[in-house]
Amino acid sequence: ERGDSVGADLEKAARHYRLCAARGNRMCQVRLGSLILRKPDRSPRDIIQGVAWLELAGDRNDAASLELLNAAREGLTTEAAAQVE
Repeated sequence: ERGDSVGADLEKAARHYRLCAARGNRMCQVRLGSLILRKPDRSPRDIIQGVAWLELAGDRNDAASLELLNAAREGLTTEAAAQVE
């Protein structure tokens, strides 16, 4: 996400977070979900994906992911919320 002496590349960061999140790493799940939800041009599908990653991390009682998850759920439509669950 942040580059040390290089520019930040959010797409590259998302790819790396996705790889480690898929392996069950809670920190990567939280970072990926947060990164997806912060995208300025996010789509409804992005919101669903971001919430899903936070829910995976939240299943482990991670306080940061639960806080982000609650905030993200407020922006979901009823249809989108049903897709996440």
